[in-house]
Amino acid sequence: MSRRRNLRIKLLPVCPCMAPATIPDLVEAIRTSRLLTRAQEDELARVARQFSDARTLIHELVRRSWFTLFQAKRLIAGRGSELVLGKYVLLDLIGKGGMGAVYLARHRVMDRLVALKMIRRENLADSETRRRFLREVRALAKLSHPNITTAHDAEEENGKFFLIMEYCPGRDLGQLVRNSGLIPFGRTCDFVCQAASGLRHAHERGLVHRDVKPENLLLTSGGQIKVLDLGLALLLDDGSRSTVATDAGA
Repeated sequence: MSRRRNLRIKLLPVCPCMAPATIPDLVEAIRTSRLLTRAQEDELARVARQFSDARTLIHELVRRSWFTLFQAKRLIAGRGSELVLGKYVLLDLIGKGGMGAVYLARHRVMDRLVALKMIRRENLADSETRRRFLREVRALAKLSHPNITTAHDAEEENGKFFLIMEYCPGRDLGQLVRNSGLIPFGRTCDFVCQAASGLRHAHERGLVHRDVKPENLLLTSGGQIKVLDLGLALLLDDGSRSTVATDAGA
């Protein structure tokens, strides 16, 4: 609980101008979003009566750590239904790329933070690409190595495909170099060795990355390198071949 609370407090300070909404509209959006506990829902009506406009109400709910700022923006824009995907609740947008958007999410039952990768629909436009994607996800889920992000799950919800990965706070090496300059030679060698160890583990089990670059190497707060997006390079390719070298992991 404390981990989620700290996250929400950090998101509170700066809130840009939000789209206008009435308090009844906001309360209804919150109730239909299924984000609150029963006790919070019961308290919501009492809290709402203390405010005259939706924006100040949503500020108060963020202050109480009921929502993150990301969730608040979606709710006040009438997009609260987008915050729940199956067993997962979206907390924040981590980034966007060629494959789609990556969100920080929480498992509703296990209360575990994960990285949820929403795959762009056009990247899974045909049944053959979807079949190969699911096959590679199954292979990826069987990998277990400290230098590879763990794949927990892959799901489809209302036509949306998403991959659930281990959440590792940190910075990718591309971002690190852009912000801090060149990495000392000794640390670079260490990072390369860690990445190579993870890639070797995957290759021995039939998975080839094919998109190794600084942006796909994450440096965690503990100094560990994690290889990102392993097995997903086919979604940026023309689909002519799979990145699974063998059927060992399928």
